[in-house]
Amino acid sequence: MRWEVGITCWIEQDGVVVLDDQRVALLDAIERTGSLTAAAREQRMSYRAAWGQLRESEQRLGTRLVIGQSGGAAGGSMVLTPVGMEIVARYRWFRDGLEVLAVQRFTQAFADFEL
Repeated sequence: MRWEVGITCWIEQDGVVVLDDQRVALLDAIERTGSLTAAAREQRMSYRAAWGQLRESEQRLGTRLVIGQSGGAAGGSMVLTPVGMEIVARYRWFRDGLEVLAVQRFTQAFADFEL
């Protein structure tokens, strides 16, 4: 039997989620696709849920995470702001560090455990 460990991570402000794995994945998808609609579809979320999470995070953080540009024959586009890119990078660094720590702690706690 092979053991694996995983963690769930989120950051709250006054009891309200500001960032979590799902929101950061949504921001990554926005950056990659250039569209909130495409990003929501990729993340298997409704557009409304994606928009709500994005706006809630922006309001809580007090800064814009994305900039939308409208118009043109191809329609509008959306990109991360420099602050949005920085927050995603810092969250990823923080989150990856937690994964490493969780695996280390799990190994210490369960290395000799057998069922």
